[in-house]
Amino acid sequence: MLGILGGMGPAATADFMQRLVTLRAQMPGVARDQDHLPVMVYADPRVPDRNAALFSGGASPLPMLMHGARILQNAGAQWIAMPCNTAHYWADALADEIGTPLIHIAQAALDAVRAQSTINTVGLLATTATVKSRIYQARGAEFDWLCPSDVDQEAQVMRAVYLIKAGKLEEARVALLLAASALRERGAQTVILGCTEIPLALNQTHTDVPLIDATHALAVRCVGLMAQLQTRLH
Repeated sequence: MLGILGGMGPAATADFMQRLVTLRAQMPGVARDQDHLPVMVYADPRVPDRNAALFSGGASPLPMLMHGARILQNAGAQWIAMPCNTAHYWADALADEIGTPLIHIAQAALDAVRAQSTINTVGLLATTATVKSRIYQARGAEFDWLCPSDVDQEAQVMRAVYLIKAGKLEEARVALLLAASALRERGAQTVILGCTEIPLALNQTHTDVPLIDATHALAVRCVGLMAQLQTRLH
């Protein structure tokens, strides 16, 4: 069983679930309900704001993340996926505490970048907390990184994230397109969508800027791991 520690935010969790179903359905031999993956979702939107926890003295989300992970663990999850990039600031502490392996979203996205061997310069669209805590940069030290200016980060990226949470996708897309285009003009060969809210408003059909969708990368990694385990069991 795959455990999904979600709710950050609710729409991003639902999007991740849909991707798991779609990716699994595309695999050979999957034609019935019984061919899909056993998944348990724990989605609690009351997890404290991750950006506030890191920058303005807000409550730490770690206790609630541990609570949710324990529920998934006790239900039999062999792996846990957390479709929230910023929450991965606490990923190591969470994994150490519960012992169940956590499939790291940044690692999955970076491996997707590495699969394109000609890329050296990577742009990152993510929350301010994800950018400044270097969740991606630390794991992808071989790349040159480009992030929006502080002004654009707040006026475009963070504004878009909260617009998406409020269901205002079209307005968010305008801001995100400006941010992605600016990174491309500065030399980014690809841009990672490093917040699971962002793909709800922006995807490759909207722009010619090459994108790496971290939500998709995590879903691919989860489906692959679960398929390998099912093959071994059978």
